[in-house]
Amino acid sequence: MSPTYNSGDYLLVDKINQDFAREDIVVFKSKAEQRTFHIKRIIGLPGEKVEIKDNKVMINGQTLNEPYTEGETFGDVSIQLEQDQYFVLGDNRTKSLDSRKFGFVKKSNIQGEIFYKISGLIK
Repeated sequence: MSPTYNSGDYLLVDKINQDFAREDIVVFKSKAEQRTFHIKRIIGLPGEKVEIKDNKVMINGQTLNEPYTEGETFGDVSIQLEQDQYFVLGDNRTKSLDSRKFGFVKKSNIQGEIFYKISGLIK
């Protein structure tokens, strides 16, 4: 999730609130390995159509303003999200393993939203 979060940062996660919104940064379990966790930003919400084309992210046909990103958003994606499905992307788009590769994330796999960062003391 560089540049937003970096190796060595300590992150606090709200595991109680389950009302996720666009741009929330969440921790979720990997589909492939349930002991592996990922950190990504929610881009698409249940019921929305997410498209990526020409390095632009569109939600229901409207281009999404994303000042937090680094790098270009490669890939051609078109997905209609259903109930309890979220589309997530990393902020460093050229290096991120995210919904462009593994598809949507189920709400039941989301552990919580990151709400506080303590920058790593060791660099």
